[in-house]
Amino acid sequence: KSESDVSIEVGRSGTISVAKPKQHRASLSDFAANEGGQCPSCGAEGLVGEPCSHRVCSGHEIHIIPTPYADLYRERLAHSPFPDLLVGRRIHDYLVVDTLGSGSVGRVFCALQLPVLMRVALKISSARHVASRDSALHTSHFVREAKILARLRHPHIVTLMHYGVFQALPFIVTDLVEPACTLRDELRRRTVEGESLRFSEVRGIVEQILDALYYAHSEFVVHRDIKPENVLLQRTPGTNRIFVRVLDFGLAKVVRESHETNYVSGTAIYMAPEQILGSEIGPWTDLYAVAVMLSELITGSCLFAGMDRATVYRLKLGDGGHVARALSDHALPPEALEFFRVALARAPSERQRDVTQFREQMERMFDALEVGGKTELSADEISRLLQSRVGGLTQSRRHSPSISDATVI
Repeated sequence: KSESDVSIEVGRSGTISVAKPKQHRASLSDFAANEGGQCPSCGAEGLVGEPCSHRVCSGHEIHIIPTPYADLYRERLAHSPFPDLLVGRRIHDYLVVDTLGSGSVGRVFCALQLPVLMRVALKISSARHVASRDSALHTSHFVREAKILARLRHPHIVTLMHYGVFQALPFIVTDLVEPACTLRDELRRRTVEGESLRFSEVRGIVEQILDALYYAHSEFVVHRDIKPENVLLQRTPGTNRIFVRVLDFGLAKVVRESHETNYVSGTAIYMAPEQILGSEIGPWTDLYAVAVMLSELITGSCLFAGMDRATVYRLKLGDGGHVARALSDHALPPEALEFFRVALARAPSERQRDVTQFREQMERMFDALEVGGKTELSADEISRLLQSRVGGLTQSRRHSPSISDATVI
């Protein structure tokens, strides 16, 4: 190994997931019985994990991957002129075989741990960050996420399997759970299939999110980016029970080290006012985001639909009148209105201070909803919610706390 390929094992397996297209799922789960495969670039055959012997592929360090993944790669390449150069590469003991997604800080791949061919999720930094003047800061964020995940051990929180550096690019490895999807994707599925979302399901999902946050907060960790895209749902085989995992601790912070931040970090729609101001964060910060999610899943509408970031910030830093007016458009019982009035207050001191308080008031709200006869969101209501909530206005930048700055971005 070169000095740039430093690797540190930090913990047992964790969980991150994306659902595979149905037409590929069967073949992708069968390849372990047969270690023969193909080069994703030239199609040469060989044993999975072995370097491709073709001169050009060898020069680019391309390896043989399972044939179903090679077929999938070429199928995608037919629709895009830009191949992903990491597919077929070996990163330490991990063979990259598929692209799962990308974000502002890097990309996520499906990889196989050699030689056992266990599927894992590998998140690696983008090369442009390493080449930028903020490369040291970006790498420190990866290290911070790895350290936070390494200290968290809970069934409803993704945990870490491996952290390392590959050619100056930091990467994190977690388990890959298949099939599963994010809460946002589950809402999309129900819209397509005309399926409603029962409040009893919402209650069960949020209870598990709160279990995860209760544990994280007990370890002095605040997530800072709770949203439907970071909530993973998996249906337990043989049952209809939904099992929840909280993903992406890339913006998480250990509040015991510092309660304040020099960054506006998070997704504007779900971001608490104190994140906008760069002031003291704590459990109440994550609970604010959970309350915003709950308002969407119960009313079928986004509190900040169609608004730009500056408007969202201005309303969040206002007197709370916008939230009250938006919720008054729905036939909610007094218990629900009171719950959201407290949970979405501007001042942290006026909100529920911890998961226990939040849970108690939430339970009263759900009981009142059940008595009132409103027990689900229809597929049409879910569709309107998704249409009203386009993007999320994700924000992460260096920040000097001031109200004027927050309201003009």
